[in-house]
Amino acid sequence: IEELKNENALLRAQLQQHGIEVVGET
Repeated sequence: IEELKNENALLRAQLQQHGIEVVGET
């Protein structure tokens, strides 16, 4: 599902903005 992937990308981008490294893709 691409929608979930897009949401995941947004969440990862937000986390990266906070300086949090996202390790492990779900």
